[in-house]
Amino acid sequence: MKGTRVVRVAAALCALVLVSAPASAQVDLTGVWASRLHEDYIDRGPGSDLVDYTGVPLNDEARAKALRYDPSVYSMIERQCLYNPPQAASFLPQGLWIWSEVDAGGRVSALRISGSPERAGWTIWMDGRPHPSANAVDTFSGFTTGQWEGTTLTTYTTHLKEGYTRRGNGIPASDQATVVSHFTRHDNLLTIVTIQEDPVYLTEPFVVSRTWQLDPGGNQQAFTPCFSGSEVHGSRIRASCRTTCQAQTGTCPSCRTRTTCRRTPRSVTRRRRIRSTARR
Repeated sequence: MKGTRVVRVAAALCALVLVSAPASAQVDLTGVWASRLHEDYIDRGPGSDLVDYTGVPLNDEARAKALRYDPSVYSMIERQCLYNPPQAASFLPQGLWIWSEVDAGGRVSALRISGSPERAGWTIWMDGRPHPSANAVDTFSGFTTGQWEGTTLTTYTTHLKEGYTRRGNGIPASDQATVVSHFTRHDNLLTIVTIQEDPVYLTEPFVVSRTWQLDPGGNQQAFTPCFSGSEVHGSRIRASCRTTCQAQTGTCPSCRTRTTCRRTPRSVTRRRRIRSTARR
């Protein structure tokens, strides 16, 4: 009799635990995550050297295209604002800012990851929406959906524009590339593992693992827009901004280069005002 009662009590406790357990083991990934360059410093800091394709499973076509790469292509106006895909964050020194968006019911509908002057922002849709058709427009950010697998967020990215896998040495990525990413948090460390498959340029999946550290006092921007322009010398400015004196007036904080704009001396301005008043 006592044995039967013990079994019933144990069964009731197990049922209570199962009912009270959360439906999924979601982990808070939001916050500012700083890049620590002691891990793979060359890749994340100054960048890989030209013709250094170590560890990347390139096929012959990809190698031939990478060998033709010339960094000066970014001096062309139409190429100055070509962003790297989101997975290129593993090869950049910038940190990450992750924030969530919720729907009317308070459920997380999307996670957003900040961009940089070299990398497109990253939106991870968590509301179960399907991927668009194969004929949909490709973008620098691509289209990413995510779901939780235990305490790890697994994402799948498609519809990426053709670009570069790494910055600085021309390793190509086609518009057929897809990326599976795993986000795992361990206390104040965030590990992101990216698995890139590209039937055009890779002979096998390219796997990269990087770690970021939580930085509560970090000041990571959500996104830095890019403005293209011709670089000229002399009294003209290097036109990273849309108007001549935006850089000095502070209306164009995203300028990549320091620009110089000739200001009219106060004495000259005063004489012009006096002449104008006299003519009136």
